Amino acid sequence: MPQQFEFCAACGKELFEEARFCTYCGAGRPAVPTSPAEESPDTVFEVRKIWVCSLVKLFFMISAVIGILFGVLFASLGMFSMGITDLPFQMDGIHLLGPAPWIAIILACAICYGLIGSFLGLIAGVLYNILAWGTGGILLTLKKKQRS
Repeated sequence: MPQQFEFCAACGKELFEEARFCTYCGAGRPAVPTSPAEESPDTVFEVRKIWVCSLVKLFFMISAVIGILFGVLFASLGMFSMGITDLPFQMDGIHLLGPAPWIAIILACAICYGLIGSFLGLIAGVLYNILAWGTGGILLTLKKKQRS
């Protein structure tokens, strides 16, 4: 059986059989697809397991941001319902503590929402791992992006 020789596309010299680069000019050997699946730009992956700690961190951060937004809303509604817009001043003989109570409301909302979200993330991650173990995971189709 005659042996086929491959030549470098850059310098034209002969390439060794299993070399990934040309030994003369250093140019890479072009990738040759071995199956029709490698030619397709779409690849299917299965998510079999979720790292629960990473999911808990993600849920905590998302929920804490939502908590900050609700905390700002609650603090604003509280300030305006009391008729207090200038916090450091004294009103009707009552000295206010400044912005400290309103900041505490915002932080408390962020922490409470974050803890609730992390607990829900823990439950979701554990349930997903149990169900994926028995029934299979989520299938994702990823498309390879063409560089321009």
